[in-house]
Amino acid sequence: MFVSEKVDISFDDTTTSLYNKLSKLAYTMTKKYILDVLMKRFDPTQQNENDATFAPIINKEDEHINVNQSGKHVYNHIRTLLDSPGGYVFINDQKVKLFSSEYVKKQHDYTINTVVGFNDGACVIALDGGLLYVYEMQIANKKKMSSSLIQHGVGKQWINKEVK
Repeated sequence: MFVSEKVDISFDDTTTSLYNKLSKLAYTMTKKYILDVLMKRFDPTQQNENDATFAPIINKEDEHINVNQSGKHVYNHIRTLLDSPGGYVFINDQKVKLFSSEYVKKQHDYTINTVVGFNDGACVIALDGGLLYVYEMQIANKKKMSSSLIQHGVGKQWINKEVK
């Protein structure tokens, strides 16, 4: 390793936004340091293997979002799979991919892992420790669409249904 820099990861970052941040940093660092590396002005540093992490390949089983985890964990799982391949749950026995979303940590009296309604253009799902607001969804064999469009169709049947 010749040089390293850090990138801040925000609570709302997704795989795509983090990829974009890292791409910009790689471009900037390449421009800044390439001549120094080629001219051997840096002494390489051996990577500390204790600090290295392995990122496994995502398989089909990883795309199913386990809503029995904490709300924060569920939200992080969704963000990890954005924009591709997309994570999914089952609502009223329908496979539904979840895309643009927001997690609000808060106490509530709703039944955990249920659709509690639609609010401000989002499908609201009660999770352990908070509420998940999903703004874009994709029902199996349909196009990705806003939750407000789904609300006026099949979404009416989802209210108080379990999310699996």
